Amino acid sequence: MFDLKTAAAALLALSMSAGVALAQNAPSTEGAQDEGGPTFPRPGTTIGNMQMDQSTYDAFVDDETTGSIRDDGDFAERWRAMSPEEQDKIRASCGQMQQEKALFSDKVQGICKSISTP
Repeated sequence: MFDLKTAAAALLALSMSAGVALAQNAPSTEGAQDEGGPTFPRPGTTIGNMQMDQSTYDAFVDDETTGSIRDDGDFAERWRAMSPEEQDKIRASCGQMQQEKALFSDKVQGICKSISTP
């Protein structure tokens, strides 16, 4: 009977330590995307017949290392500073992403909606 209790206790201890070890090795997505969805498409990514360029990426992305999306105020400030041609290019990118049903966050969708009309 003593051996059964010892074996059960050892098995319990082993399973608890294995769970902790697995949790420590789980991949972290912290900082890899903004809340609500995948990161914005990287420069060079092809979406439909359009290729994401660096200037479009920079308009949306605040920190290239984490891929975090700019807040609405920062984007609006950049938007006002853009030329009409640059604004048209950003609108076209938004339209293409929506047409291709590209997966991106609600934050990006909100920005695209706010600039959809000139």
